[in-house]
Amino acid sequence: VIEDVMHNAILRFGDPPDPEGYRDLAWSPDGQYIAVGGDTGLFVFDSTTLENYRVSESYVGNVAWSRNDILVGLNGGTMYIFLGDQFSVQTTFSTQTLPYWENRLGFDAVEWSPTQDILAAGLSNGTIQLFSVEVDDAAQLTIEPSTTLAGHTDFIRSLDWNSDGTMLFSISRDNTIRVWDVEMGQLVYSIGDLDISLATEEIGLSYDGSYFVHNQRENVYIRDAATGMERSRISVDWNISDIALSPVDDRLAIVDEGKVNIWDAVRSRHLLSLDGTSARHIVWSPDGQRIAGIGGNQDQRLVIIWDAATGDIIEKYGEDY
Repeated sequence: VIEDVMHNAILRFGDPPDPEGYRDLAWSPDGQYIAVGGDTGLFVFDSTTLENYRVSESYVGNVAWSRNDILVGLNGGTMYIFLGDQFSVQTTFSTQTLPYWENRLGFDAVEWSPTQDILAAGLSNGTIQLFSVEVDDAAQLTIEPSTTLAGHTDFIRSLDWNSDGTMLFSISRDNTIRVWDVEMGQLVYSIGDLDISLATEEIGLSYDGSYFVHNQRENVYIRDAATGMERSRISVDWNISDIALSPVDDRLAIVDEGKVNIWDAVRSRHLLSLDGTSARHIVWSPDGQRIAGIGGNQDQRLVIIWDAATGDIIEKYGEDY
């Protein structure tokens, strides 16, 4: 099935990655594929079998998949954009074309609007640039900068939208969280003095948009989305490498020391531990029934899919170093 979908793509079925790490992952909106960015390129895995294809041989550190099957990957100051169902259609965008370009300006975070073909990209100077992405009748991609959100003073670690695409939430190495009205291009409120000292802080909105979560060291903070006030927090034993909220309910997946645990974010109650101890980054399937993770150790890198209800491993792809 995948070969039929990707027959025009510049891909190599079954060609395993070289032995360098995976960096980020994203699930396709239909739940069929998982995109994985890493040191040796961008790969697409079948979410049922974990058969994989190399989409691009260039380093990709962050990935995001739009509601309309547009896939984006970041490589320093370059953004690669592909049609998600036809990966031969590709365009690039460089930070050097931005009017505020400066030496070494790069992309550090990326997230699609859930309601429009608008892409938010966080840059290393703290700027958040919104882009309009269009596909014409000839399946050609165009990307144009639109609104610029300025206020952060250091690189953006993570971005997320609320469910109707009107608000954008950002967390930065400048030790602040900022919440933006996207239509007006204005700051709604900010939270400061977070003492962010690690490279793993993430931010995410709940499925109903009523609260958001972010991690800092060994804590996950649950905050009211309208005000930013802290509702509660969850503390674990080790520094957290990733967090992810379910797209359908209040379950929160937390990764610390490679272990993945699921919590009830509203009640701060532990629900389930997933099998395995080697994950670094995770993502929920669109229906909330599975969790995919990337990780590994000194000998192997992995892609793992768990049953989110039982914690059992459904599929695992391992590549020896």
